[in-house]
Amino acid sequence: QYAGDATYPANYGEGTFTVSGATTNVHVAVSPSPVIFGNENQVDLSADVQAGKGITASPTGSVTFYEVPQGSAASPKAICSNVGLGGTDGTTADCSGQLSATQLQPGTYTIEAAYSGDAVFPSKTSTNTLTVDSAAAEVSLGFSPSSVTYGQETAETITATVHNGNGSVPPAPTGFVALSSGSWQCIVQLTSAGGSASSSSGSCTLPTGTALPAGKDAILARYS
Repeated sequence: QYAGDATYPANYGEGTFTVSGATTNVHVAVSPSPVIFGNENQVDLSADVQAGKGITASPTGSVTFYEVPQGSAASPKAICSNVGLGGTDGTTADCSGQLSATQLQPGTYTIEAAYSGDAVFPSKTSTNTLTVDSAAAEVSLGFSPSSVTYGQETAETITATVHNGNGSVPPAPTGFVALSSGSWQCIVQLTSAGGSASSSSGSCTLPTGTALPAGKDAILARYS
């Protein structure tokens, strides 16, 4: 408001100005990625919440971490909820020890970190990916008896066992194994001992004394 003087009368005017809100940057880290399906190693998640460029204040509040289903209408699943900001600079939310590859099927997963916001900094979400690779299957063969005489009608049992590549960690592989040698072929359906098993097996029987030539015969096993 103008107070006026001897020449000019008092008067006032008004105007507006805008104070822009602070900006928030969120970076999500997933370690390690990729991981092997069935591996018991933990996957560590963290979110670094920083103020936008030129802002000296630091965000407060919390972060919730979610696993977002791929290609599904299912709702995101919370992994860690309302994790406060901390760390050496007070801006990091840590979600460690809550996720491992034993809980996830092979595939690519979206990990989302949702920052709650505070009185100064707006809420914001950011994502990263976690890749779970299939475990390498290991196939072994067993023979009973271990040797036969050519021409004799001896029943040879060949057992194919498929391990999931993660030692004693379930689940066991499923599917079929194709056994072959020359013109002979047999398809084996795998079965396991139960939910705690890490391997499965199946057997074929053939009269080796007539079906295979004399000498050492190679049996090819192909897991599908």
